Amino acid sequence: MFRFFQQLGAAGLIKGSYIGTDATNAGYINSTSAGINVPEARQNGYAYNTRWQGRLAGSTQRFGGNLGHYIQYFYAPAITTGAANVGAFTMTPADMLRFDTKFDDGLPGTGMINSWKGDGTTTFCTTAAGVAPPGDAGATYNLSDTNQDCGIFWLRVF
Repeated sequence: MFRFFQQLGAAGLIKGSYIGTDATNAGYINSTSAGINVPEARQNGYAYNTRWQGRLAGSTQRFGGNLGHYIQYFYAPAITTGAANVGAFTMTPADMLRFDTKFDDGLPGTGMINSWKGDGTTTFCTTAAGVAPPGDAGATYNLSDTNQDCGIFWLRVF
C-alpha cells in the first residue's frame, strides 16, 4: 500500500515523494505517517491511505459488504519520539452526515462513502455502533454524539 503513493509521487501524478515502506523503518513512531509514506491532508498530521478489503461480514465496527479498494482519511502525524498517535475517528457524526449527504447518499453504511459504525462502547458514530449484521440495516448517523467518533472511507474509487 505504501508503494502506491511512492509510485504516484515519482510519476508526478500527486504532490510529494514518499518512502514506499513502513515509516517505522525510517525512524518514525507511526507505521503510517502523514507526508512520509502517505500524502498529508490539508489538516496538519492527517493523511490519506489506500487499502483493500474483501467481503466483510459480522463486524460490530464496520459495515458489511465487499469494500474493494478504498481510501481512508485518518490522523497519523509523522513523529519520531514519544508514543504512537494515530486515530481513525476524525469527524463528528454531524460533520460526517453533511459530508456524506453532499457527496453520496447520507447513510453511513451504503454508497461510495462509508464510516465506521463505532465500537458501541466508547465511540458511537452511527445508530448501529456495536451491532452485528443484519441488525445494522437502515443505520443512520448518531447526531446525539458530538465527539469525533466517525471515520471516512471512499469505496471503489479506483
